[in-house]
Amino acid sequence: MPKTSLTLQTRPKLLFSSVLSITPITLFLHALTVGLNFGATSLLNPVSLILIVLVALAVIVSSSLYLYHSNKCRKPVDHDFRVIVCQHCGYELTVPIYCGNRFCNVCSAPRLSRVRKRLNWICASLTPPRGYGFKHLTLTLRNESDLPIMLSHLVRAFRKLRQRAFWKQHVLGGAFVLEVTGRPGNWHAHLHMIIEARYIPYHKLLQLWLKVSGSRGVWIANIPKGKIVGYLTKYLSKSSVPLEITDEVARNLNGLRLFQPFGTWYAISQTYRAEPTGCPVCKHSCWFPSEILYRQLDSSSIKKRGP
Repeated sequence: MPKTSLTLQTRPKLLFSSVLSITPITLFLHALTVGLNFGATSLLNPVSLILIVLVALAVIVSSSLYLYHSNKCRKPVDHDFRVIVCQHCGYELTVPIYCGNRFCNVCSAPRLSRVRKRLNWICASLTPPRGYGFKHLTLTLRNESDLPIMLSHLVRAFRKLRQRAFWKQHVLGGAFVLEVTGRPGNWHAHLHMIIEARYIPYHKLLQLWLKVSGSRGVWIANIPKGKIVGYLTKYLSKSSVPLEITDEVARNLNGLRLFQPFGTWYAISQTYRAEPTGCPVCKHSCWFPSEILYRQLDSSSIKKRGP
């Protein structure tokens, strides 16, 4: 049987997606391995020189494709904004109107800033009792084809876990971030969290999670206090699904919290009061929508022109 070859003419989509899935470093290492296997002992050998040139060209091409593929989801998109006006000096500030998409780059920036400030407040208020520390805990389920059912099961299982006596005896509080990866028909959901806890036997935690969730996805490790904010917010700032299915994932995440403190951390979170955004000119923080200002100006001009 003759050997079949993958060509650009016969399988263009498969070849292009395969190139995009390979990072420049990976492609360089593969090409270099081929060069070493086929090259002679001397670098002056013509075969080696040709392979070195091919490696350089492959790295350049793959770098361009990789950067394009990585940054295409960060291109500016159409979005609705509102202009608010400072009541004291009239300075106008343009702010985005929340669109409801959890993966929107425009809306996620101010949301991420709010979460980071709240976490900083919580961390500044923490003084772990003797024998307690901070741990990074990841809980997950087996891959599922139905994303809504998987998300509901994951959140419900974690709620059951927090109600168990073993959890209450070892964990004071914490905060979790919900992350979704995978593709339609093969979804994978995680709960990444930081907990304030004393030593937890891994096998005990694994048995308890298996009992409430039916899965064995448990990973736990110590984490310094200074890395808590950065660790949790990195999962809120990145998209773990391909661009073409973000709308589907966003619809299934509707009504679910991507970030949530629990236990003693929830009580601390309730004491947080966000500082209002100050005007960069006069430093006051009294804003109102520009359409109200223009409506008032129009109504006042009508009254002046009236009898």
